[in-house]
Amino acid sequence: RMRLDRQKLGRITKMELVRHCQELGFEGSVTSLWDHYTGESRSHVTLNDIDARAAAQVEIFASRVVWRHGTLDLAWKALDPRGADVVHYNAFSRFCAELGEDLDANWLFRNLSMYEHSKFRDGTIVLSDLEWLGIPRQPLDEIDHWGWRVAEAVVGFPGDYSHVM
Repeated sequence: RMRLDRQKLGRITKMELVRHCQELGFEGSVTSLWDHYTGESRSHVTLNDIDARAAAQVEIFASRVVWRHGTLDLAWKALDPRGADVVHYNAFSRFCAELGEDLDANWLFRNLSMYEHSKFRDGTIVLSDLEWLGIPRQPLDEIDHWGWRVAEAVVGFPGDYSHVM
């Protein structure tokens, strides 16, 4: 993800894949690689296409952050209560444990940290490392037509409304 999805969009186009594979010295067929992961002619490939387990961990983490904290900014304040603008592994691991024991904090930490985009290169996470997750920075005040908060309906917490939708 760090080498391919440089714009932090959660997806890359075939042209981006070709360019990044060349930069990384990939000598195989990028078209075969693309076809293997997309299985059809699509305009992009996602983390879920390449690694469904990784995508599930990221999705669970992001949805629980929204459920527990509401916004990325509030979650960051919980992660970095002293305002150091950097989070080390131990604090991140405790944060993940509060979100649920099925989260793999070690894997998430290693894969969320964008070392080459961070001024800290010592195994830490900064706020910008989490922005690509799509967690809202501001509260979701929009109300859907049933009157529930959008975050509750999307995430399925605290009540499960999926039977209504």
